[in-house]
Order: sequence, then C-alpha cells, then structure tokens
Amino acid sequence: MTDEQAPAKPSLLRPDALPPREYQLAVVKDAVERNTLVVLPTGLGKTLISVLAAAQLLERNPEMRVLVMAPTRPLVLQHRASFKKLLVLDEDSLVTMTGEVPPPAREDLWAQGRIFFTTPQVVENDIAKGRLTLKDFCLVVFDEAHRAVKDYAYTAIARHYMETGVYPLLLGLTASPGGNRERVIEVCEALCIEKIVYRTHEDEDVSPYVHNIETDWREVELPEQYDGILRLIRRMVDARVEKLRAFLPSDGQGGPPRYVGKRLLISLGDRLRETLDKTPGPERGPIFGYMMLQSSTLSLLHAAELLESQGIRPLMRFLNRLEDEKDEKKAYRNIVKDALYPDTYKIVSDNVEVEHPKVEQLKLEIIKQYSKDKTAKVLVFTQYRDTAALLTSALRNDVFVVERFVGQASKMGDEGMDQAAQSAILDRFRSGEITVLVATSVAEEGLDIPDVDLVVFYEPIPSEIRFIQRKGRTGRSRVGRVVILATADSVDTAYYFASQRKIKRMRELMLSIDTTLGRAQRGPRPPPTPASAVLKFPRPRPRPENGPLTISAGFGAHTTGARQAPKPSASLPDHISPMGPTATAEARLVRQWLMDLLERKDEVFIEDMFERGAEDGLERADLLEALDELRSEGLVFKPRWDVVKKVKERKGDRKDVHDVSVVKVVQGCAFLLIDGKTEALLEPEEFPGDVSFIKKGSRFQVRGTLYDEKGKTHLRVFEVLE
Repeated sequence: MTDEQAPAKPSLLRPDALPPREYQLAVVKDAVERNTLVVLPTGLGKTLISVLAAAQLLERNPEMRVLVMAPTRPLVLQHRASFKKLLVLDEDSLVTMTGEVPPPAREDLWAQGRIFFTTPQVVENDIAKGRLTLKDFCLVVFDEAHRAVKDYAYTAIARHYMETGVYPLLLGLTASPGGNRERVIEVCEALCIEKIVYRTHEDEDVSPYVHNIETDWREVELPEQYDGILRLIRRMVDARVEKLRAFLPSDGQGGPPRYVGKRLLISLGDRLRETLDKTPGPERGPIFGYMMLQSSTLSLLHAAELLESQGIRPLMRFLNRLEDEKDEKKAYRNIVKDALYPDTYKIVSDNVEVEHPKVEQLKLEIIKQYSKDKTAKVLVFTQYRDTAALLTSALRNDVFVVERFVGQASKMGDEGMDQAAQSAILDRFRSGEITVLVATSVAEEGLDIPDVDLVVFYEPIPSEIRFIQRKGRTGRSRVGRVVILATADSVDTAYYFASQRKIKRMRELMLSIDTTLGRAQRGPRPPPTPASAVLKFPRPRPRPENGPLTISAGFGAHTTGARQAPKPSASLPDHISPMGPTATAEARLVRQWLMDLLERKDEVFIEDMFERGAEDGLERADLLEALDELRSEGLVFKPRWDVVKKVKERKGDRKDVHDVSVVKVVQGCAFLLIDGKTEALLEPEEFPGDVSFIKKGSRFQVRGTLYDEKGKTHLRVFEVLE
C-alpha cells in the first residue's frame, strides 16, 4: 500500500503511540467505509484496528459517538485501557458501563461521553427500556463477533443500529467466525457485514511483524492398567450395539457397520424417536428400551474417551456420578447393573493413583522450557476442571509456582472464581509471581492474559476457533512455543486433525463468502425506531422483501413503520436458510446434551452452560443454536438474560389449542383467561405472534402449552390460529 492509498493517521492518536502496521491501516480503510468483519489471529492487533477506525470516524464526525462492546467485564476494561493509552481524549470522554452501574446512572452516562465501553447485555437492556438510542453513533464495535448468532444480544443491537443510525457502521472483531459456511453466513447476516477482511501470520503484509510459533506434537501410550479398563468398557459397548443391530445401517455388504461411534448413535436416536411417534401407546415399550440402550452406549463411549484423553481420576468421578444419578436416569441404571460394571469400577478404583502418561510428559515440557529461560511463563489448557485441579497439584514443586484458573460458575461442589479472584491471579501471573497457569476454556477468550512463552494443550480440541485462540496466547511479543499432548490411536488424534482441516479451509471459506456480500441499504429513511421500542421480544416474522418490519418490546410498546430492510448478503446461495443449516448429527448431540443438563438442574447460568459444554467439546455457537431451537419449541425459557430454565409442562397441555382472552396488559406482561377458566400470565418471549393481539379485551385462539413457574401458570404460545 502506498502512502497515497493509506488513510491519514487520525490526529486523535497520541503522538507517542506506536505507528500502525501496514495491514492494520489496510483493514481500517475498509472499516471506515462499510460494515466489516475482521478475522485476525489473537495477537495481531484487532483492538488497535478498532482504535484507528474510531479515531478516524470521530475526526470525520465530531458531533457523533462510538460504542465498543465485549462479552465480559474484564475485556471491556481492557478495551477502555487501550483506547485511553492511544487517544488524546480526556477521562470524561471514555465512559465504561457494566451491569454493576445502576440503570438510572447509566441513562445519565449515555448523555455524556464520546466513546462508550460496555457489555452487549447492558446495551440491549438500555435500548429496551428507552435509556439509549444509537441514532448518533458513527461506529459500533462488536468484539468476539463470532457470538453474533441466534438470540445473542449482538444480533438485536445490530438490527436496531441499522434501523436507527444516521449512517451506521459496524465493525466485527474475531479470531474465527466459525468453521463452516452456514455459521459464517449467519454471523455476517446478523451484523449486516459487507466486507470480510482475513489475515494470518503467513500473509505478506503480516509476516514482517510477527514472531515464530514452534508447534510440537507429543504422543503418549496408555499404561497397561488403562488398556484393561478400556477392554471392559468396549465389551459393554459391544453388547449394547449387538442388541441395537437391527436398527443400524449395514456396511454396504449386508453386514453390521465396522465402527459404531457417537455420530451413528445420534442418528439412531433420531430414528428411534421418529418410530416412537408413529407407534401406538401399548406397543411403545420395546422402543423405549432401545432408546435407553442407545443413551447408555453414548455414556460408555464418553467414559472411554475420558480415560483415553484425561486419565483415570476423571473417569472415577464420572462413574461416581453414574452411581449417584442412577435412580433418576435409566441409562445410568442400565450401566451400573451391567455384569461387567462391578469389575470395571473395582479396577478403576484400585488403580486411581496411576497417572495418565500425559502428566509426566507435561512436566518434561515445562522443565525443558525453564532450562532455556528461568523467567518463562507457561499456560496449560485443559477441558475439565477436575483435570485442572489434578495438574495443578501434580506440577507444584519448589521451582514452579502453579495456580488453577477456572470460570465463575460453581458446579458439583467445585467453587468458581469471581472476577476479583480471576484478576488477582492474572496480576500475579503477569508480574511473574505465578510461573505456570493451568486453565480451562475461560482463558481462551475475553480476558487480558499476558503473553506467554509456552502454551500446552493437555488434549487436542476439534474447534478451530478454540485452537486459534489457545495458540494465540503465545508468540505475540516474542518467539513462542505450543505443545499438543495426545494419546496414540485415540479420539485425541481425530480431534486434532478435525481442527486442522477447518483451519485450512478457512481462507477459502472467507474469500468465497466475501464475494457474496452485498451493500447494506443506507441513506434517507423514515423516522428512527422510538427509543421505547424494546428488542427483547421475538424476532420479526417472515415478511415480503421491503415490507413492514415490526420490532416488539414487550406488551404496551410501540412498533416501527415500514422501512427498506437491509440485505447484507442479498446473493446468499439458495440452499442457505437465514435461520441456519438443517440440523446435523452434531446439532442433535448438542440439543440432547443441553436437555440432559436441564433435567439435572432447576436452572442453569448461561456462562455455566458454556463452560460445561467446553469441557465436553461443544462450541458456544452450537449451544446458542440449540438453546434458541428449544426456546422456539417452548421447551425452555430465559427468566433473565443470563439464566435458562426448562419449562415445566402441565400434563395433557402439550401444544393444545386454547381460547385466549386478554384481561389486562401491563409493561412486559399480559394477564389472560385460558379456555374461560384458567388464569395465566404471558410474557413477551412466550409470544411469537403480532403484538397487536395483546390488548385488553381481545380474544383469539392459539396452539400452546400451559406450564407452572414459581407457583404461577404461564402460557407458552407456538402459533396464533386466529
């Protein structure tokens, strides 16, 4: 890029600020002209790109403002610190707001600064309550933009901004928007993206600025005791597969499939449920039995994976959970009653002190790093909290100061770490007081983790997003090293190659989708959406091209008039649905996992759901997609933005037709009389129809479910019939 082509350095930048890199200036040139999704590995300066774009746009539009959003409070504070360090703006111009700031105070703060730093939930809530409008914002930044799927707050905020902004510009930042075409298109559509900018360390304009990252693969063999346990587990699996043989597809030659894994079992579960729906009640007994066998086989495969990849202690904990929950779960009871189970449990308990060979290999890798540099920082990633605790204990000695680093949610007797505790640990790690940090997925994104010299994957992961984020914790300011530990001939190998295939496809995928993106419609428009319109109501119903759009807020709120609906990707392929791809085996597994979680707990924090899912190899976007589907079917609901609960149905009321009379309407709630006899409440997220139905005295028919919540009857509506 020549000096004439590069955008001028904004005068809002401090004179002593580090000069922007060539590729950063190239990205900013796009970002100040169109809605841009920036895909850069961790450490290549995504934050600086947002600073440069904000400074240039504020220079161009001094009367306007900028909004910067990030999913977590620590990341919000990190953005604010970066902007403060690089821009010549006073303290009052840089306003930080999180949920800890009372709503009345936030309303005053929105009227003051020039650049605002906050979480998306705060923005969504304040728009919903009329405390904020984005009309006079010249840029809105969405950090960790890959979260913009389904009903995550980013999607509603982007939609509102495109409707109300004078000339809206959105900037999405992510290390990876996803490994498949449908996921990336969904993110682009949600954020009205017009341009994708993708860079890696290998690009010509990036390579001069980056440090080499050496990646080593270390494979270990399981000890003899582990092999014996695996043989017993596989015998239990084989016995169940034999009973399920009639339902399994052939190998193409009339025989059984050579390998029965999770994907095949999930597909089998779908077919069994379809068969169950078509079978008369008295004849359903055998099908329930097959469904129980399918579920118990999946659990046994998970047990084998735990032993292969994590070690005998995590397996011991899982077996104890089977024992504790066998009365509530038939699949668990089926395993515990297996003739081979007592021997399996005994061998596991007798050998619980036998370490997985990965532990010794991990010690050797850390010692090797410290032999080169006594001040080195090491970050060890693992899926499971149990493993993190085990490794922290195993690594502690007179040389290494080791601490465990986990998320905030507490689960199964394991206390989480609040933000203050997390910050204290990171400060000690940054200063060198802590030399080895053993972390779960919480350290992959959303926190200001200092650059480290060695990153160790205790196990490979199939997600390319998480692989890139983990690897990006090293090599930022100096040469880095990554070591991936794997068990030979196990699921570890399959997961590693799955993530590498997705990474290799990413460049082609980004370029391909970028060519399909059209221009979002801007310019003269009808009056902006009233500030009182709330975004928490369900998504707009399908409408004709350029037809009227309704955004409802809750009952009693206003609706918008007609507008030209933005079409960020008008040339999307015909087979791609705007609501995401057809359900895959992986999607069904996530759905089943989520329902199992909600069966065990009365309510689940969203953050806890993410962390538990990460431990089982599930991606955040997949969990959000499954959650959205379950909500649309009326099986779960969100009493708060950060909590999900399972709907407790009243027997016999599943998706029945009901006559509804609206008795009274207040902000955010309607009081109903159902079928002339039952009093019920209706909340905005429980109603997918036209809000004009919800007014005092109106009568209509719906297909829906009555359920009880905190002693009150609610109506969940699936369809308005008249």
